[in-house]
Amino acid sequence: MHNLLHAHGILSDPILIQHYQLKTFSILFSSFESVLFLGADNFPVMPPESLFDSEPFTSHHLVLWPDYWSPTVSAQFNTIIKLDPPMLATRPTIEAGQILISKPHHTKAFLLAAYYNAHSEHYYHLITQGGLGEGDIDTFAPAVLVVNESFHAVSTAARLLGTFRSGAALLQSDPTSDFRYSAQISTSPNNSTSTLPERYKAEPLFIHASWPPKLNAMQNFRKERQRGSEGESKALFKGVDVKKVAWGLDG
Repeated sequence: MHNLLHAHGILSDPILIQHYQLKTFSILFSSFESVLFLGADNFPVMPPESLFDSEPFTSHHLVLWPDYWSPTVSAQFNTIIKLDPPMLATRPTIEAGQILISKPHHTKAFLLAAYYNAHSEHYYHLITQGGLGEGDIDTFAPAVLVVNESFHAVSTAARLLGTFRSGAALLQSDPTSDFRYSAQISTSPNNSTSTLPERYKAEPLFIHASWPPKLNAMQNFRKERQRGSEGESKALFKGVDVKKVAWGLDG
């Protein structure tokens, strides 16, 4: 990636693109206009193809998912990008294990996010200040806000699947049911969720195994079960034990 950018004159000075930066540039140089990016440690628990033809993607053309951490953005970053501090400090952080984007609809924002990532030595620390999860997280939402484009941030919080001791993952929700759920909450009495039918509630869609041990059969030798009990898995995923499916032990 480094040699490609330098040799074709895209950048006047060579910039090493590696680690977290690779996500943004893999999407940028993809031949597809609409992309669902999934990290290597992330897998869907249901077929995700319908996301491209459903709300909120059909109206917003960019869907982002919340991270597990509180925002720790620097005041200097707000000064640089000229956004009011509450616009970033009062919203959930965004994680980059899954990104759903239409590049033609968000060209400016995505190029700005690529700039933040190309100059990660400055922007990663300005955005996170060494906080938990520092990397490419939260480089996308600020870019979209700066150019004043529309996007949908999934409102259902990321939940922990399993424990840090035995191996945990982030469970992220289906944006289609989340969008429907959010719309029903806004019109329900006192914004209550207790009276909503089950069909409106956001369903789990992605398991982001972002904490060690990773899904690596050559390194993962733990005796205890990881990422929740079998009962919890079957309750969450319609009777399926996703651990067995992930390791190819059950169809």
